[in-house]
Amino acid sequence: MTYSLSTSVIIDIIRSTAAFQIMSAPDDRKPLFASLMRDEVRGQLKIMVKNAFAETVLRLLPHVSGCTLDGESADEDPGSQDTLDTSDMILRVTLPPPCGGRDYAGAAVRRQLEQTVVLQAMRLWALAGGDHVAAEAYSTLASSALDTLLCSLATSPRPFLR
Repeated sequence: MTYSLSTSVIIDIIRSTAAFQIMSAPDDRKPLFASLMRDEVRGQLKIMVKNAFAETVLRLLPHVSGCTLDGESADEDPGSQDTLDTSDMILRVTLPPPCGGRDYAGAAVRRQLEQTVVLQAMRLWALAGGDHVAAEAYSTLASSALDTLLCSLATSPRPFLR
């Protein structure tokens, strides 16, 4: 099953998460999250989302049977990554149907993929901002989200029948 993720949707989720952090974080951490709300960082966020997606896909191996980053291929140089480019990019990954063939859970798996990428991107942002405590927290959350995703891809055992 191929899952398509939009960088615009993921950035919107990142910004929603940042808004909650701004409301609840200690005053010394608020500027890190407030900077995510500025329109001029949207292009940088897009690159971080792309990198977080690639990291997530690599962690999902050997379940992955296909992956594209908006048409980027492994054998070609993608060129410079323009931090002013805020256009939407579609990231795709092909995974087995969840729970050994139950494709009705596909939307939930896509949302979990998005959440995993969001948390990985937030970790990268916190590291870039020098907030290692937030980075570690997001790393833990991303690992948990990835574990949930991996559990959904595991083939469920068939009942023993005589």
